[in-house]
Amino acid sequence: MKGITKENYPCLAGNTPIPNLIAGLLMIVLAIVLFHFAPIAQHETLALVSGAGGALAIGLVHAGPGAFGKKDNHH
Repeated sequence: MKGITKENYPCLAGNTPIPNLIAGLLMIVLAIVLFHFAPIAQHETLALVSGAGGALAIGLVHAGPGAFGKKDNHH
């Protein structure tokens, strides 16, 4: 959630802070609901691999082009 910093951040709901904050909170609620209903105890290895894969994917996005894409250094 970048909305609490009052900085723009790419978001499907809008790039300004308020829509970003609301979208971030909704995604946290969705994650909690999905986590509650996920049969993690029955599929521990799959849950671990899925979580690690998601963390790797988002890490690669932010380490590479980032959320804003590549910066244009040409002025």
